[in-house]
Amino acid sequence: MPYDILVLGATGFTGRLIVRYLNAHPQHRTSFSLGIAGRSQSKLDALKEQEKLDDSITVVQVDVTQPSDIERAVKDAKVVINTVGPFIRWGAPVVRACVEHNVHYVDITGEVPWIYDIIQEFHDRALQNSTIVIPASGFDSVPSDYSAYLAHKALKSVAPNATMAETTSAFTLKAGISGGTLATVFEMLEVPRDKVKKSFANFATSPVKGKSTPAFQISYRLPHLTPPVYGGTFVMSSANRAIVQRTWGLQQQAGSASAYGPNFKYTEFMQTSGWLSGVVLSLTMAFGAMVLVALKPLRSLVQKYVAQPGQGPTQDELENGFFKTVTVASSDPLSETSAPVHVKSVFSAKGDGYLLTSVFTSEAALSILLDHDKLPTLGKQGGVLTPASALGDVLYNRLMATERFEEKWEQIDDKKSA
Repeated sequence: MPYDILVLGATGFTGRLIVRYLNAHPQHRTSFSLGIAGRSQSKLDALKEQEKLDDSITVVQVDVTQPSDIERAVKDAKVVINTVGPFIRWGAPVVRACVEHNVHYVDITGEVPWIYDIIQEFHDRALQNSTIVIPASGFDSVPSDYSAYLAHKALKSVAPNATMAETTSAFTLKAGISGGTLATVFEMLEVPRDKVKKSFANFATSPVKGKSTPAFQISYRLPHLTPPVYGGTFVMSSANRAIVQRTWGLQQQAGSASAYGPNFKYTEFMQTSGWLSGVVLSLTMAFGAMVLVALKPLRSLVQKYVAQPGQGPTQDELENGFFKTVTVASSDPLSETSAPVHVKSVFSAKGDGYLLTSVFTSEAALSILLDHDKLPTLGKQGGVLTPASALGDVLYNRLMATERFEEKWEQIDDKKSA
């Protein structure tokens, strides 16, 4: 039975949240039909009962280790939402089936080595048949991608001819972690170091090389702001940077009206209470990463005592979480005699990262399904894209309509740069 959207991995922690969100969506039934898929029929039956899903929702048993199962499930969909990770182990066959059957695809991954691989393997084919493939459509990495996108729009509001140069985002958030995410983290630690280094290099995911930024700093600060905003290394920053750089590269290559400009540089960090706490955070993150990479027996021990796949934050924790990004973006000099323009853009939302992932990913799928004619040119053309490059204002408007999100901006009067 055909369905418009298929949620693959529906019985997992994040998959369940996406199913819940789509089932309650005001456009469900009137504008789109829904299918849910998972490996265990008993878990699918339990999900249907627990979430009070009616018989209009199609249930599909799928084992992602079996290509024939994937083909059978995917070919009846218009958009697939994939939540089955680790993607570096299970994701490529799903993307392959979607591209071959011209079925659009979004997922929740933050696994940059895998994203690098699917760009190499599937981008050209997806472009040929106008299939939209958007990895990293959840909390990895919509907040970062759209923080840069919205800062660029703010700069253009001040100076229509401005091109964006140095761009820095500071994150604050309250969020938990699921067993599925932790399982992916441990899986990523098994990826060969040379592959990790190659895929995380500056602009490795971009079709165009740009202005590099360091992957790690001991201390960070938002420029042009008084009082100063300091911070340290953000655990997601390398993955997010890869997506933001791909957005820039795709737009730059296409000569898009939304292109940020040739001198764009992006950095992000976790905001802390002061300079010293930022340094401590960076050093702690660096030391912890080195220990986990170097000591494989420790990883095995840690895995036994953390949340397991299927586990995650409670409903209260999901509702009480939040994120906020404060982004300071500077233009290139507007002329030989005029200084750069600086803006501060704030993008924030109510909800834990997993709850927001259900919103981001669902609305990304609905942007493709219901608003395809309004997408940016890059989105209509297809390929392995990013949320901002493929969906632009369409996804932004959908997010704002949920009333969970806020966005505001202001010009910074920086007398020093003047």
